[in-house]
Amino acid sequence: MIIHPLDNVEIRDDGHKYALRAIRAGENVIKYGMPIGHATCDIAPGEHVHVHNVATNLGDNLTYIYEPDSVVLEPPPRAAEIPTFKGYRHPDGRVGVRNDIWVVPTVGCVNNLCERLAASCGGIALTHPYGCSQLGADHEMTANLLAALCRHPNAGGVLVVALGCENNTLDSFKERLGDISTLNIRFLRAQDPGDEYARGLELIKELESNRPATRVDVPVSELVVGLKCGGSDGFSGLTANPLVGRFSDWLVARGGSTLLTEVPEMFGAETLLMRRCRDRAVFEKCVKMVNDFKDYYTRHGQPCYENPSPGNKAGGITTLEDKSLGCVQKGGSSRVEDVLDYGEHVKAHGLSLAVHDRTRHAVRHGGTHDEDLHEHGARAGEAALDRLGRDGEPGCGGVRREGAGGGLRRAGAQRGGECPRHRDLQGRRHALIPFQVLHLVHRGS
Repeated sequence: MIIHPLDNVEIRDDGHKYALRAIRAGENVIKYGMPIGHATCDIAPGEHVHVHNVATNLGDNLTYIYEPDSVVLEPPPRAAEIPTFKGYRHPDGRVGVRNDIWVVPTVGCVNNLCERLAASCGGIALTHPYGCSQLGADHEMTANLLAALCRHPNAGGVLVVALGCENNTLDSFKERLGDISTLNIRFLRAQDPGDEYARGLELIKELESNRPATRVDVPVSELVVGLKCGGSDGFSGLTANPLVGRFSDWLVARGGSTLLTEVPEMFGAETLLMRRCRDRAVFEKCVKMVNDFKDYYTRHGQPCYENPSPGNKAGGITTLEDKSLGCVQKGGSSRVEDVLDYGEHVKAHGLSLAVHDRTRHAVRHGGTHDEDLHEHGARAGEAALDRLGRDGEPGCGGVRREGAGGGLRRAGAQRGGECPRHRDLQGRRHALIPFQVLHLVHRGS
């Protein structure tokens, strides 16, 4: 299979690449009409093209020039033609696809209590090792993210559980939440007198009785879907990811929204997204998102391009550019409306790019420095959660590049027992808010 007329490789049944013609040493290998690296030696026609004879072109930060491409938008359907789905409507207008009880700890020391309470009602405990012994922006990020999760529309009710002596105090957390008059939320401080577990069960019963009772018809224009992939191989950019991209375009055309993340898996394909940014302000946010991630690796002596896993390579993916060009196809061909930081709610209808947790990639690639953990600790992203334009031009498109080419340790008592951060600091780098609760979300306030 030849993907693009300018390609000098073809894809065969094993998902791997084979040379369509002679490729000289130093010449770019072209797939999807874009460079995915360069040949490290002469490659003969028909020869296998992979890690043994190809190297990445990725390196230092680049300077990007804003040269937007025109994006052809599908005409919006009439209101009467917009499909609906069955969702849970909250009193403040938010809509969720789930109606679970979420138990949110303000500090990791109450994780065990939260898990017990969530298990009592089939709910979800968003356990984490943070909330204490954090400073400055690190602490603020933890508290802001937890507050954003408390307003997540997939939660039918939220029980916030505090210990009583942590930095992220219950009183300060309530202030951070702001007006909660329309939220189905309750609060529990474990160090208050009495049996905290019994009191928690009572609060959960209140939450269950107050959550939305039934699903109602909701237009898909209120739907927000996070886009994610895993276990990529040489066929992902030809099958599943383009299909997700078609869905993304379909939803956006009907007023809905999608979120594309996994920033390091945009490296080498980022210009395809930059050329679709709605204006210069969004373009600048996209540039900052990409270069900030590269800086993160560089600061700690880690290369930014060693992403493809052994499984990716066995399936035919050779370089990060190769993986990224398949990955970004999940974003379809719609205009990029915004770039969101951790914990931010969707602000614009359409496709947005969402920054995600750097620490997760640092662990994967070996960048496990303590200062990384403090700087980027609690960033799992409120909507954490990639497609090449169908008629995109080859090369860098309309944007020129100038320059050099989990589980956590579940510990802690209900009443001020030993803090897991002090007992197992290294465990915090593996802790992520449960990702399964973040895949499909709806527009927040």
